[in-house]
Amino acid sequence: MQHVYNRQNAEGVWYLDDDSGTRSLVGVPILPVLGVRLDY
Repeated sequence: MQHVYNRQNAEGVWYLDDDSGTRSLVGVPILPVLGVRLDY
């Protein structure tokens, strides 16, 4: 189970060019995953 709380989790840090600070890079908020199983 992933991302149960639907929080904006930082996946990386982006340093601003003018040295005024940083920005957090967030990823896709919801990652739907489907599975298929075939038996023959």
